Amino acid sequence: MIQHRWKKIILTLMIFLFWETVSVSARTFLPGDIVFSSNLSGNWDLYTVSPDGKQLRQITQTPHDELSPAVSPDRHHLVFQKKRELWWYAKDSDTQERLPLPPGIYAHPAWKPDGSALAYIKYTVIPSDQGELWQIHRNGTVWEEPRRLTTFPPMRVYPSYSPDGTRLACAEFKRDPVLGVIEEIGVLDIETGAFQQVTRDKADSYHPAWSPNGKQIVYVSNKTGNYDIWIYHLETEKNTRLTRHRSFDGEPVWSPAGDEIAFVSSRTGHREIWIISLSGDRLRRVTDIKKTCSRPFWVK
Repeated sequence: MIQHRWKKIILTLMIFLFWETVSVSARTFLPGDIVFSSNLSGNWDLYTVSPDGKQLRQITQTPHDELSPAVSPDRHHLVFQKKRELWWYAKDSDTQERLPLPPGIYAHPAWKPDGSALAYIKYTVIPSDQGELWQIHRNGTVWEEPRRLTTFPPMRVYPSYSPDGTRLACAEFKRDPVLGVIEEIGVLDIETGAFQQVTRDKADSYHPAWSPNGKQIVYVSNKTGNYDIWIYHLETEKNTRLTRHRSFDGEPVWSPAGDEIAFVSSRTGHREIWIISLSGDRLRRVTDIKKTCSRPFWVK
């Protein structure tokens, strides 16, 4: 009896260690698929789904929360947030490991379009909440020393590369004398450090994503009293409202062709993934899992 119990305990530990080591079960990230995080299984795991919603696959399964997925341009690597750290999975070797970063709290990884670097946020919570943009280059299989791109204050978050990799769109925390702390969208020149604020919504405008053609930035804002998807046009400096629903619409990301936007919406009672055309006349639901979906990433 005791021997049988010990066998069960050892088997349980082996299963736990297996999932800790080989937590990414999907070996291929297909062009056009959407990778996202969801609490469908009870904790936050990563999933992939086709834009028509017909092919839903769970791709991580560990006791820890996995968030903020970002697939490399060559589709060979997946970077995500786990245990307040950034981890990366290599498809060719079927292994995952922590990025070689100093101790800290990390989030929001974004790949440079040529796959040579990652931008991310480093958070500090003591003595106060702080957030800075950093970048780390990858030379073959070797990660180089990380480089700080912005210095707190102000706090800047949600980095998104321009198609040529020379600039980052991000959200900057600002203090308004009437509204208090708000966020506005801006553009950072990586080489010079120059920053240009592009929205003046006097609201929470955040989570920008740069379009594939480099001419637009999609983002979420509550400037009209509700969180909707907006598009900022860099050439005309005009804003276009894309969604008009009383629910929350946010976390937008561009399709590879740049003609559609995937986003998270609570219009059915749960935050599921939806897709809307750039003209706004075609809207469709992608997931129907009746759980929370977060941070969609459209594989190119």
